Amino acid sequence: MKASLYTDGACLGNPGPMGLGVCLRIGNNTYTHAEYAGQGTNNVAEYSALLKGLEIASTKGVTDVACFLDSELVVKQLTGVYRIKDARLQEIAKKIQAFKQRFVTCTITHIPREQNSVADTLSKQGAQNN
Repeated sequence: MKASLYTDGACLGNPGPMGLGVCLRIGNNTYTHAEYAGQGTNNVAEYSALLKGLEIASTKGVTDVACFLDSELVVKQLTGVYRIKDARLQEIAKKIQAFKQRFVTCTITHIPREQNSVADTLSKQGAQNN
């Protein structure tokens, strides 16, 4: 089963309260998720949102997932273009790589912020629910 996964992380301050936003589209069905994720930085929120999205996709029986993020930095780090220097991000990245193995295919693509509005709104809602 193929799916499109849109994720975004928000932070009220940097660091500050983090929110995760996930929008998973499987055929004609759309699943959304907003969550408060504790205190952290914008990058930790972005990584954590992708991890949460992959977790949700795996519980829905998705076999092939195309992930879309508006954070160019995170996409380039996770695709190996840039190194991940921060220890906390390295830890989350390892979890993401492990989750990617659960899928037949899993791609991560950068998209403009305006194409990620649902996940963006959800992440801000999550950050405010602390």
